[in-house]
Amino acid sequence: MINFVGSERFWTDARGNVGMLFAISVVPLVFGVGAAVDYAHATALKGQLQGMVDAVALSTVVLPAAQRDAAADTALTARVNASELDVVAKSWASAPDGTFTATVAASTPTAFMKLIGVATLTLNARAVAKPPPPAPLTATFTTTGAQGWYWKSVTVWTHAPGAASDRLIASYTFQPTYFDQPSPRGTGNVGTITSNPSASVTFQAYDRLYLRMSVRGNGCPPNEAPAPNTGRNGVILQCLPSPGATDPADLELRTDDPNTAHHLFVAGQQLPRGVVVPLTDILKCGQTVSHAWEDGGNFSEQDFFFDVSTTCGAANWLPARLVN
Repeated sequence: MINFVGSERFWTDARGNVGMLFAISVVPLVFGVGAAVDYAHATALKGQLQGMVDAVALSTVVLPAAQRDAAADTALTARVNASELDVVAKSWASAPDGTFTATVAASTPTAFMKLIGVATLTLNARAVAKPPPPAPLTATFTTTGAQGWYWKSVTVWTHAPGAASDRLIASYTFQPTYFDQPSPRGTGNVGTITSNPSASVTFQAYDRLYLRMSVRGNGCPPNEAPAPNTGRNGVILQCLPSPGATDPADLELRTDDPNTAHHLFVAGQQLPRGVVVPLTDILKCGQTVSHAWEDGGNFSEQDFFFDVSTTCGAANWLPARLVN
C-alpha cells in the first residue's frame, strides 16, 4: 500500500476552492454583463429605428400612391446612412383608405456577444400613417336670392398656418332698395346682390375656414348711413359715407362660433345651437347644397340664399398622423 505523505491533508484542504470557483464563474458573468451591454445598446438603436420608420411613413403618406415606394426608399436610405444600422428587410404597403404601412428590419453588430457566436442583433420597426382627411379645396357660391330691409354680407375666410390674421376669400352682399316695401321679405326685387368673385374660389393652405354673415340694421354698409328722406315713399335708399356709423342691430354671425352658427341652414336643415359642426357638414365634398342665412331672429324665413358646390381633396399642407 502506497502511503503518500500528506495525502489526507491534500484531499481535505479547502483553501483554494474559492479561487477555483471564482475563476469558473467569472466567465459566464463577464458574458452576461457583455450581453446586457449589447442589449441595452440595441434597445437604444431600436428607438432610433422606430423614429426613422415613423418619419418615413409620415413623409410618404401625403404623396400619390404611385410615388410612395420610391420616396420611402429614398427617405429610409438617407436616415439609415447616418446611423450604425444595416437594413436587412423592408416593405411598403398602401391601403385603399390611403394609409401607408412601413415595415423595416435592421441589424446592429454586437461587441461582446460575438464572442459566443452572436455577431449581430436584428431590430424590427413598423409604422402606419394616415393622410390628412379630405378638405374643401374649391367652392362655387351661387347667389339665388336675398330679401329684407337689412344690408348684409356673407364672406368666406381662411386662416393660413402660422399667419397673424385671417384672409378674405370671397364676399357676397345684399343692398336693400327700400325700407317700406309692402312685402319686405320679397324674392329679390327689393335690393341688389353683388358677388366678388362670381366664379369658383380656391382655398389655399389653411388650418381654419369659416363663413361669416355681417348685418347692418340701417340698410347701409359699414361706415355709411342712409341719406335723409331716402329708402321710403318710392325714393331709393341712398347711403352716404359716415365714418364710425354704427347701429345697435348690427350682427356678426360665424359658422365657427357656437353661439351664432345656427343662423345658417344647410340643405334645409338649421345648424345646431351651441356647437361648431365639422366644416365638411357645411361645404359638402362633391355636392351642391343650398345655404340659407337668417339675419335676425325669425328662423322660419331666411334672408340670403346660395347654392354651394364644393370639391375636396387631401389637405397636404396639414400634418399626417400615425395610427398605430
